[in-house]
Amino acid sequence: MLRFSLPRLPSSPPASRRLAWRRCVALAALLLLLAIGLGTAAAQEGRIIDREPFDRITLNEVNESKVLLVKPVNLPNRRVPAEPKGNDKIRVHVLEDPQEYELAWQHIDKFELYEQMVLVETNRLAAEGKLDEAFEYFTFLFERYPQTEGLAEAQQTYLYLSAGAAFKQQKYDEALAIAEELLAQNATYTAGESGPPLLTVLGNIADKLIAAYVEKEDYRAARILLARLSADYKAQGEPFAVRWRTELARRAAVFRDRAQAHMEAGRFVEAYDAGAAMRTIWPEVEGGAELTAEVARRHPLVVVGVEHPALQFDARSLQNPAARRAGRLVERGLLEFTGAGPEGGEYVCPLGSVEQSVDGLELTFNLRGGAGLTGYDLSQLLLGWARPGDPDFQPAWARTLASVQVTNVNRVTANLKAPHVLPPALLQGSYAANPEIGNPGMRGNGPFYVLSRTPELTRYNANESVQPRRAGQLAEVSERLYTDPQRALIGLQRGEINVLERVFPGDVATVRADPDLAAQPLAMPTTHLLIVRDRHPYLTNRTFRRALVYGSNRDQILHQALLRGRTLPGYQLISAPFPAPTGSGSSQGYAYDQQIAPRPYEPRLALTLRMVAQNEVKSAFEKLEQKPPALEPIVLGHPADEVSRIACRALAKQWGLIGVKCKLVEFPLGQFDDPKNECDLIYVQAAMLEPVVDAGRLLGPEGIAPAGNAFIQLTLRQIERATNWQQARERFRQLHRLLHEDVTVIPLWQTFDYYAYRKSLGGLSAARVTLYDNVEAWQVSPQLAQLPAVRQTGARP
Repeated sequence: MLRFSLPRLPSSPPASRRLAWRRCVALAALLLLLAIGLGTAAAQEGRIIDREPFDRITLNEVNESKVLLVKPVNLPNRRVPAEPKGNDKIRVHVLEDPQEYELAWQHIDKFELYEQMVLVETNRLAAEGKLDEAFEYFTFLFERYPQTEGLAEAQQTYLYLSAGAAFKQQKYDEALAIAEELLAQNATYTAGESGPPLLTVLGNIADKLIAAYVEKEDYRAARILLARLSADYKAQGEPFAVRWRTELARRAAVFRDRAQAHMEAGRFVEAYDAGAAMRTIWPEVEGGAELTAEVARRHPLVVVGVEHPALQFDARSLQNPAARRAGRLVERGLLEFTGAGPEGGEYVCPLGSVEQSVDGLELTFNLRGGAGLTGYDLSQLLLGWARPGDPDFQPAWARTLASVQVTNVNRVTANLKAPHVLPPALLQGSYAANPEIGNPGMRGNGPFYVLSRTPELTRYNANESVQPRRAGQLAEVSERLYTDPQRALIGLQRGEINVLERVFPGDVATVRADPDLAAQPLAMPTTHLLIVRDRHPYLTNRTFRRALVYGSNRDQILHQALLRGRTLPGYQLISAPFPAPTGSGSSQGYAYDQQIAPRPYEPRLALTLRMVAQNEVKSAFEKLEQKPPALEPIVLGHPADEVSRIACRALAKQWGLIGVKCKLVEFPLGQFDDPKNECDLIYVQAAMLEPVVDAGRLLGPEGIAPAGNAFIQLTLRQIERATNWQQARERFRQLHRLLHEDVTVIPLWQTFDYYAYRKSLGGLSAARVTLYDNVEAWQVSPQLAQLPAVRQTGARP
């Protein structure tokens, strides 16, 4: 090993020795420079963080101030000694030289550590505004040299410069996040002696950000931000906080005064809307809480956000969710489904009680006093439902009823031709049907009636002709239309509405994360399927219908497009249009055969089946000596809501991959069937609550999708005639197999619709089949919910 160490000389050496000393030093420096020349030139190219790490040593003037690039020197804690002893030596490796050398500190004029050189370059880039490049250098230092002297201070300066750059670019949310990070690192940081306090900088940024929220009328975000910054940094007295508290209170006072005027004039819906706007802007405005309580006391009102207006009213509708929802408001059924029981559904009678005889041949009604219906009235109702030509004729009930006997004014017995597994399921029609209940002012037997209707708002007033309204009961339910699910969710968060009838599946987690909101599923599932019409010649071919099923990536649509990668209980693919069991203890799936798995997504098989179907259709027409039809685009109709829209667009795209073109038709709002009779397939969100009767309502001759298969019709009649549940289940398994093989309808998936509500509204926590199941028990709380930002100081808008 070569050692370049200089000899120890006396304090006053003779001239000859001084000359020898100088020659020795020169020779050593020359040899060193020759050894590192090539390596030095190569190392000087490119970014310093991309090079092999090195330290830089500058020799003193005696050695001609030569610069040596060496491999990082092993110094204690990687710190250059402040006052090293001149005769002490360090070992160095010149870059690209395998030899090790010794160098005395007295010959070193300057020693620069690699990480310090990187830090100098980092600071230069930041000062020049090259913040993205500087960020890479900081990342490099924190990953490899986190103990670098001055790194923390440099990072703070970088954060300050970054916040300023984001502020100039009007990226106020980014600037605020950076400023808060700087505050967390060093709350006393200032940019130079004349720089403003960091809290002032934060206030300037927050002022712009709150102003942007207010300009967009996103008052909730403005309030949350203002409350959080005031709490986290004790900034209540800062100019920005004082200014925006005053401004928001001023704006809220305008709506407070409007609400007061509307209330005094008896315009309670307008008073509610103005009060909701007031609370959204600034709930703490003077007199606001008292006004809200007074409006709630004088006219308890709930506003429900809906995605479809109710143009019809039928709590039993298979395919019309809006009619199912609002039907419970304006009419009551003789028997009402309340949920799944151990065998079939459970039913209650609003007028009294119902008993079935042991042999199953008698159904006895015991009407309570003051029910509003006599035994004679009930007998005429039961006979009318079994009489062909009657407006409310029920074919299944007509095939079951033998006679009706009135024992007394409160007791009626219906005699059946044969035992039925679940006769209450046949008697769910309204006991006081009024064909004009949808018209404003026309009252039925429900707890509410339609007061007024506009395209955006339908108002339902309490129907005191049925039962006088008690103190605290709702005086009004208003349904406000939202065609965008995101806008509806914002309306719920802002307090524009109290309830959201259906949350988009992918947004359920968002609702549950909000401390002021709750989301609950309905008790029974919704079955999504495609109803097949006979207009298209290819859809009459079973092979072609199978091709559509195999060409549908239903799992992707359900879990990625609708659930957005999340999971919710009960969401699953299905192989039949009946509710599927959702657990080992589930009793709702008695019509579903779990042994029949849903068909998988197999596009190659779908393409093959499509080609086979074309040959089959061609052969069938040629046998009739007719020209084979071309494969024209399928017309797929769907309701105007986001779930239907997303699903049908995805199906159309997937079918295009197997050579089946599809034209989409969106129905008008509130329409769930083909109003122009132009569709070949219809997307349906069916409520098959009681398959023992709903199977016939779907597939029977009078159903919404009559099955042309004679074996299916025979099985439906056998289910209707089943005298016990064992028979019913066996025949449903047979029906499931037939439907699966025939693809009579195209089953897609099963979901549970979630509704959301503000926690200040009471009475919605119990399980329900429809949204308005217990609407008579809803309670409006006049107290305002505390802001999330006050409770959770770490929350960000």
